[in-house]
Amino acid sequence: MSRTVLILEDDADIRAALSALLDDAGMTVAAAAHGLAGLELLERIDTPCLIFLDWLMPVMSGREFLECLRASPRTCTVPVVVMTAGESEPPPGIAAFLRKPFGISQVHELLARYCDRGHGESPWTDA
Repeated sequence: MSRTVLILEDDADIRAALSALLDDAGMTVAAAAHGLAGLELLERIDTPCLIFLDWLMPVMSGREFLECLRASPRTCTVPVVVMTAGESEPPPGIAAFLRKPFGISQVHELLARYCDRGHGESPWTDA
């Protein structure tokens, strides 16, 4: 299973903090500031085990990115975590919905659930 995580977030500080957290967790991180750049990244990276997707971004929104992601046979089953500071309702078919600000433990739980399958015991759970 891939240890790659894709982050799509237009706020540079949030993108950098989440990237650092995932990198410290041993993940390979790819990050972009909007959905269109994220689609371009997907062409060059391993299929991610998880995508963190900001819902409100310029150029290509999270909703538009998710539609493109689900239309591709290669990426249609990749778990997506939608992140938002807005009052949006969670879209159907996502792995999780995080309201900003969210906690480190929430990220670790998602990594354990979606990216550690087949890699032995997760360092973030007591299981």
